[in-house]
Amino acid sequence: MIAITAHLGSTEVVGQMPTVLVCRSRAWPADRAGPPVPVHPRLRRSHGLNLVPSDQSPIVLFRALQRGEIVALPCDQDYSGQGHTVSFFGAQTRLPDGALRIAFRTGAPVLPVFALRLPDDTFVLEFEPPLQLPDSGDRAADLDVAVEHVVSLMERRIRAHPEQWLVTGRVWPGE
Repeated sequence: MIAITAHLGSTEVVGQMPTVLVCRSRAWPADRAGPPVPVHPRLRRSHGLNLVPSDQSPIVLFRALQRGEIVALPCDQDYSGQGHTVSFFGAQTRLPDGALRIAFRTGAPVLPVFALRLPDDTFVLEFEPPLQLPDSGDRAADLDVAVEHVVSLMERRIRAHPEQWLVTGRVWPGE
C-alpha cells in the first residue's frame, strides 16, 4: 500500500501508522540532507521506519511494496523539482507525482491519510477512501487526473486546518 499525506499535523505520526495497524514494516523516503537536528532520523528509525533517501532509485520503494511494506509519501512539496505542474491554492507550482506513478506501475492501492494534532496534544489519524486511479488507456492523461484529485484533496484538508500545515521549504516558485 502507498500512504499519501501532506505536511499537515504530523507526517511523523502518519509514518508510525503501520505500527498502530500492526503492519510488518514500512518505507519512508527522506531528504538525504535531513533536518538540522541529527537525532531526527535516528528517532524515526527507532520507531521502525525504514528511511529511504529521496534521491535513491525508486526501485527501493518497488521492492518495499513487493515485500508487503507500506510506503508513505508526502505529496505537498516537490524537493526534486521534477514534479507535476499544477495549480495549488490558485498558484502554479510543481508537486510530486511519484506516489501515483508507482501506484500506476505496481497496482498498489493508494490510501490518503492525515494525522491531525488535537488540543490535548494527541493525534487522530484521518483516512480518506482509497484512490480510484483512472484507467483510460492514456497513462499521461490518467496521471494528470489523479494528480489533480490528490491536489484537491490536500487543499481541502489544509484549508480545514491551515494552522497545522508546516512545510520546510518553498512550495511555490519565487517565494
